[in-house]
Amino acid sequence: MNSDRVLKLLEKANAFPPEVFCVVLRRDEDRLTSVYTTYSGIFLLGSSIAIESSGIAGWVARNGQEYLWNAPEPQDSDPYYIELVPDVKCELCVPVLEHGRAIGAVTFESSKPGFFEGDRKRKFRNLAQDLGRYFLLNISPTDGDLVLPESSLLLPEDEQHARVIVSGVTDELLWQLSRMPERIHSLSPRAFEELVAQLLSDMGYNVQLTPRQKDGGYDVLAEADLPAGRILTLVECKKWSPNNPVSVEVVRGLYGVLNISNATHAMIATTSRFTRDAHQLQDSIKYQLSLKDFDDIKSWLWRYAIEAEETE
Repeated sequence: MNSDRVLKLLEKANAFPPEVFCVVLRRDEDRLTSVYTTYSGIFLLGSSIAIESSGIAGWVARNGQEYLWNAPEPQDSDPYYIELVPDVKCELCVPVLEHGRAIGAVTFESSKPGFFEGDRKRKFRNLAQDLGRYFLLNISPTDGDLVLPESSLLLPEDEQHARVIVSGVTDELLWQLSRMPERIHSLSPRAFEELVAQLLSDMGYNVQLTPRQKDGGYDVLAEADLPAGRILTLVECKKWSPNNPVSVEVVRGLYGVLNISNATHAMIATTSRFTRDAHQLQDSIKYQLSLKDFDDIKSWLWRYAIEAEETE
């Protein structure tokens, strides 16, 4: 994984940090989810936020219109601008439209006042359309200039495969979550599935993600060769709020899927916790099914903080 690789189109447009930052956002009903970003250590890939709390990007997604913001005088203010990066002087946000409806937005920020004025505004508007067409509409440009970064979490071509090998969770994201695990709650459900798959991969499992549309009772296949033999684990991921515990019905459902599959083990991983009944059932089948709650996910992430400290 290389978080420094970016789209060649961004480089050709001089849309490269630290002068210009870019985020591609997908609209998921009433939320926006980041599917590509050139931010490093600030904006989490796969993070999701309510449209009404998304500032300029939220306004653009709601109205389907372009928005240009320039840093106002101290006595003025913009009701939609939300500061993500210090010293930003202007922001251009362009909607991505499909059949007249905004399905997302591409936003650019610069530390240079008036950077997106004049001809440059037209150039970045066209660039936003190219990025939106690729990431949100899955239309590749004909000139072959668009290069997909390995650091992107939510790749358009993922949806074309029956099973997808995880490759998108960056070292930067793992480090951020190891330091601030509460940010896991800002990930989209799909990003949480990819995170769990990556964590298991780093533990030595061979992992595969099921497609987003599939609802076969599990989200990740994790295979491992142990001295005692080969095991296959079905992993179901529940990206739920902390006050919404996973019930015994969910455990019972995955156990039923396990019994009609060729797998040897099952696991439920959640950003929440489990009810008492869920724990009681799991205790009776503890050699076949395991439960991993938010505290367990945090413990899995500790290794990345330790590794980062050892390299400093």
